[in-house]
Amino acid sequence: MTAEVSVKRTIRKIARSLVAGLGVFELVMYASGGFQEHMVAVMGMMLVMMSATNFCTQCPLLSALKRMFGFGTRKSIATKKI
Repeated sequence: MTAEVSVKRTIRKIARSLVAGLGVFELVMYASGGFQEHMVAVMGMMLVMMSATNFCTQCPLLSALKRMFGFGTRKSIATKKI
């Protein structure tokens, strides 16, 4: 069980690093573009904030995608009505 948790943490850390890197890249592009395209800055700041928070478990889109592809299947206990 700990190996599975470790793998998930590693994947989460890699995902956070990639999203943070993309956000920083967007902010650098905004600065090098003469601060003209404000949407690029908004996207960059959004990506940086996503990587700073626990976006892997909080994002409804990621949760829906995980459920759709079967990565986060919920285990349910069968109950019978009396």
